[in-house]
Order: sequence, then C-alpha cells, then structure tokens
Amino acid sequence: MQVAIGQGQPETVRAWRWGNDVLVPVREVFQKLGAEVVYRGFGMTDVTLGGKTVQLRAYGSHAYGCCGWPAAGATAARMISCKVHAPVSALAAALGVTVEKQEAVIRLTP
Repeated sequence: MQVAIGQGQPETVRAWRWGNDVLVPVREVFQKLGAEVVYRGFGMTDVTLGGKTVQLRAYGSHAYGCCGWPAAGATAARMISCKVHAPVSALAAALGVTVEKQEAVIRLTP
C-alpha cells in the first residue's frame, strides 16, 4: 500500500486490509502529518494533531479506541509486528485529516 502526505509523492508502507478500511502503522504515517505520537506502553498510544488527541489501545486481536474516537468498533487499533496500527479513515477523521483513496494510494491532507 502507498500513502501520500498532502501533495507529496506516495511512499510504500506496510498496511493491512481490515474489513472496509486499511490499517496503517500509526507512528510511521501520522508523524509525517505533524502529529505527536506517544507510545505509553502495553499497546497504549496517544496521537495529537491540531489540538485534538486520540487515545488508542491495542492488544493483539482485542483492541479499542477511547477518549475522542466514538463508535470505533472492533477495529480501533491492532498490534501487528510490534507496531500499533489503526484504521486510516477513522483515525484521520478523528484528527480532522482528509483521506482520499485512489486505487493503491491513500492521500492524507491535514
């Protein structure tokens, strides 16, 4: 999967299809948007962008989001290869980021 930030060139990231969305590595993708990503241990990660903070909790196949991410459902976050991954559409929406999906490229615009 390729992810592009703003009008930048797409870069390949290891992403996973999950239902109707794509799980992306949170730190790798959202820090490029200027977000502060703080890993607090035990799968807990805070993502802050533009004054909005989303708290993620990921525990293997059992995961959820809280505090600012309503109705996240069962796919809020996952630990994959020791990295926190989150559905790009839901996390971007919670942080006020525009998502545009074009075939194999996801473009994120702050």
